[in-house]
This record gives sequence, structure tokens and C-alpha cells, in this order.
Amino acid sequence: MKTYAVRLTACLILCCILTLSAPWVLAQEAASVAQDPTPMPVAVSTVAPEVAELTPAAVIPSPLPPELFPQTDLSLAPVYYWQSLQALGLTADDVDNILQNQRLPHGSDQRFWSLEMQALYALRNQYPDGTQPFPGLPAPNDLPQEAAVMLARQSLRANNQQLSAEGLEQLTPTVSFLFDSQFPGSHTWVIRFVEEDARPAVDVGVVEIDAATGAILSTEFPELSIQLAPLGANGRPLIWRSSRLPDYYWEHMEARGDTAVSVRRYLVQVANEHGRDQLFWPVEAMAVHGLWVNNMGFSQTDEFWEIPGLPDRDDISYDHAVEIAWKAFDAAGGSELDEEVRDALRPGVAFKFSSNVPSNHECYIQFVDMRYVGLVTQGQVIIDAHTGEVVKVEVVSGNG
Repeated sequence: MKTYAVRLTACLILCCILTLSAPWVLAQEAASVAQDPTPMPVAVSTVAPEVAELTPAAVIPSPLPPELFPQTDLSLAPVYYWQSLQALGLTADDVDNILQNQRLPHGSDQRFWSLEMQALYALRNQYPDGTQPFPGLPAPNDLPQEAAVMLARQSLRANNQQLSAEGLEQLTPTVSFLFDSQFPGSHTWVIRFVEEDARPAVDVGVVEIDAATGAILSTEFPELSIQLAPLGANGRPLIWRSSRLPDYYWEHMEARGDTAVSVRRYLVQVANEHGRDQLFWPVEAMAVHGLWVNNMGFSQTDEFWEIPGLPDRDDISYDHAVEIAWKAFDAAGGSELDEEVRDALRPGVAFKFSSNVPSNHECYIQFVDMRYVGLVTQGQVIIDAHTGEVVKVEVVSGNG
């Protein structure tokens, strides 16, 4: 018993000595390390190289606080895209304010915005769902932006046939980046060479490049690609001053003073500002396009004819036409469509001079399903623009 007590006492004394001496020992070791330059051994990972390379891409970031914008959605875009935008540390309100301020120095023309601002705008206002191309950001191994602009300008020079070399070099490149424009998962640079003096700026040349390979996908000159309808000796469309169309229409078109050159430029400006889908263009732009480009469906003698036109003071307003069209569409079965489909519908309105209605003044409304690329409609309504009478209504899915 005494022996056990002695041993216990000795152990306690030893522990106290070690405890009291620990700071001195650590200090001595630190001094020894400072004098000895030999580095301490480093632990080596045992993960195979091929596994280590895959690990960063496979890691999903932890959920962000709900107030931060945007939130990660790997089904829509790769992780680097979300990390780049989240690194800005913005809330949804911040994004709204930034986008509003963005319009002051750069205008509402997104071609002049940074790639990050284009991406934030699309996420905040266009709600991409992966079914169509949307503004993205280049991956670390994609073709750099500077190289893309250089390749695009080279392709523009090589394909130029009508523009002066000096004029070509004065064009300003604007840059966009698209996800999924070629196929799901594709990355594409879109370089537009614009003439800034025009308002809005005109796309003189557009080059698309595969960001993964650097291959030129297309090189276009939008103005030159517009094929006009046959022109007469006066440089105007052959149907000019047709007696089937009212005098106020011809007086308006004459006052515009259009030429083949000015019409091409005007239509490119409209497409830049309102998109390529003519159903959502202003009524005057549709009328100019119908007269100068697509008047082949109009004839002075045919029994059935139509051409985009201009309304007079007796015609119903755009808003009234849309209101009438919605009621007719719903009554014909549109109200039975799924809520998701109805929420995606946007009415596109065209005004026509047409033999389809008694007054020859027609409002043609298509209900476009905005979930799809291209003109996919769920129905259409034809209204006599003088009386507001519904002449025809259809509720049927299909391509317009």
C-alpha cells in the first residue's frame, strides 16, 4: 500500500514538472527550428491525379443566404458561372439598382454592357430555364475574349466584299457570350461590329465563334443580307401607289423618303432594338418591311390579298385589339389551357390591309408561347379593325 502511494506521489510530481517546463521546451524547439533551415516534412495526398482533377468540379458549393443573388442552379449553368457572379456579393435589390444605373453610362443597348451585366440582366428579368440560349460567361479553358475579337475581325476582313477597308476598321466590336446556342452545353462568342454613329447602333457585321474550339461558326453582314422585293426604275417597290391601298398610307411612305440603302439600315436597327421576330416590331417597321421586302403576297388583281399596313384614326387601338382577342381566345378554349402555358403566352399584333375582313383593315393577333425558340403559337384571332368584330379565332398549338 505504501509502495502504491509512493508511486502515485512520484507521478504527480513528474506531471507538475512537465507542465511547468512545457513553455521552456516549446521555446527551445522554436529556436532550434529557426536555426535549422531544413523544412518540415509535408503530408502528401494519396488521391490519384485523375481523381484530384475531377474533385473541384464535382464539389457543389454550400447554399448561399437567400438574400444573395444569384443562387446556384447547376442544372442551368456550370459552377464557375455561379461562383463568378456570386463573388460580386450582390442581393437582388443590388442587381436591380446596378442594372438601372447601367443604363445611364451605357444606355439600354446591352451590346455595350459587360458580360457580367448581360448575365445578371438575363437571370433577373428573362428567367432562363435551359430550353433556349441565354447570356453566359466563358469557362477558364474557353477562348479568351481578346482572342475572340481578334479572330472575328480577321473573319470580317476575309469575308468583306462591299465595305471599304477603312470603314471596316472603324467599326466598334461589342461582345456577348451565349450558353446552349449551338447545342446543349455549347459556349459561343458573338462579336458584333457596330457603327456607333447610328442610333441605335447598327450591326454591320456579326461573327459567331465556338468558344471551346475557336472555330468560326458564321460571319454575316446583316444589312447586305436583306433581299428587297423587285424595284422599279424610280428605285421604289413595283407595287408603289397601288390603288388598293389608301392615300394616307402612301403619303406616309413618301414622307419617309426611303431608299434601298436606308430601308436596309432601318430594318437592321429595328431588329437590333426589338429582336428578329417581326410580330413584336412596331407597326410602322412591319409596314416598311412588308412594302420593301415581303410584298410578294400582294397583287393588284388577286381576289385574296394582304400586306402589312398602317391604321387610320377610325381603327381600334392596339390595347383594345388585344383585349378583344383575349376574350375570343378564351371563349374558344384558350381558358382551358394549363396555367403554365397561359402564363407563357404573349400576344403579338400585326395590322394589315387585307381581303380577309369587310373593311380591309385587319388586326391579326397571335398568342406566342414564349417558352420556345422560334414562333410557336397556341392560337390566333383576326379582327376587323374598323368594327372590332372577331372574324376568325383558333386555339391550336403549332408553328406560326
